[in-house]
Amino acid sequence: MPENERLASLVLAGSAAWLAWLGRGIWSSSGAGPDRIWSDFRDRYGIVWAERVREQFNRAAHHSGLRVTMGWGGLRTFDRTPLTDDERAASLDLMTALLMRFGPGD
Repeated sequence: MPENERLASLVLAGSAAWLAWLGRGIWSSSGAGPDRIWSDFRDRYGIVWAERVREQFNRAAHHSGLRVTMGWGGLRTFDRTPLTDDERAASLDLMTALLMRFGPGD
């Protein structure tokens, strides 16, 4: 491999982590409550754990009588209306309980 190509590949590989870190600040969720907790968890633990927790959340919300579902982008109601304060609080409690096994929350 010529020296210029090797140098370019090292620079690109070295800058990838920094660019990802900067992108997280730009594209991360700016919301609060369950949506912020969800996006932080999803980004930290990846698709395998996120899908498992998302399915558990959706089952628990259904059994609790909540009219919410957790998607990859966050909470939403079945009819796409805004969440009430009670639904948001109940969803936050449910999300907090599900994520206890992953350590203390931020």
